Amino acid sequence: VVNELADVFSISGKFIGLVGDSIYGRNNTPKYSVAIEQQRGIFDDAIAIKEKALNSGKAQDNVVPKFEKLVTGTYHYPVGTDLSQIDFTKDFTATDNIDGNLDMATATVEIVDVDTTVAATYTSGIQVKIKDKNGNEAVSKNDVVIFDDKNTTPPTLAAKAEYRTIKLEEDANKINWANDFIESAVDKDGIVLNSRVEADLSELDTTTAGTYNVPLTVTDYANNKASITIEVEVVKGE
Repeated sequence: VVNELADVFSISGKFIGLVGDSIYGRNNTPKYSVAIEQQRGIFDDAIAIKEKALNSGKAQDNVVPKFEKLVTGTYHYPVGTDLSQIDFTKDFTATDNIDGNLDMATATVEIVDVDTTVAATYTSGIQVKIKDKNGNEAVSKNDVVIFDDKNTTPPTLAAKAEYRTIKLEEDANKINWANDFIESAVDKDGIVLNSRVEADLSELDTTTAGTYNVPLTVTDYANNKASITIEVEVVKGE
């Protein structure tokens, strides 16, 4: 019950953070007994806000809408693309717990710290925002790759020095080949290409223990390719 109330009053995260800081002495936090008295006002204020809402007798909507992205993969565009001319809102739907389906025409798009003259991956560079009728705002943060479409240099693909075995009867289609077997997959500008690594499973038989060749191919955003072949061992599980 105590934990449920702490969640309702939005103080559990603050409390856990305070406990951790006081135990390990982070951020120059004093011991718990002193720290809790010093920061008691934070908890009192959070509780007071919820108490006011509960005593008002009115329904309070503080739940942000939820986005659903309709397209897969990372956004990627050639150097020089004017991102402001692209309608990213069409790639999403948004629903609210009270308002239902929201009109994406009311959504806004913010391009954050993206230099379209420099080939790179920009984390959370495209942010789509929408509010419900009560002003609760949801934000969908999306990475964007700006790549050199004139590039003709093949990417670099290297296997890990040591990688795992495959269990007998393991579903090879569910294996994350890039994360489990690849040390690096990058284009000439250092853009990470792990999500663009594909495995040729034509020779692999996970129903029979043994060693098999698995060709791996990576394709950069300019459609240059690089391939390597690794030997994987199918073994009986424990």
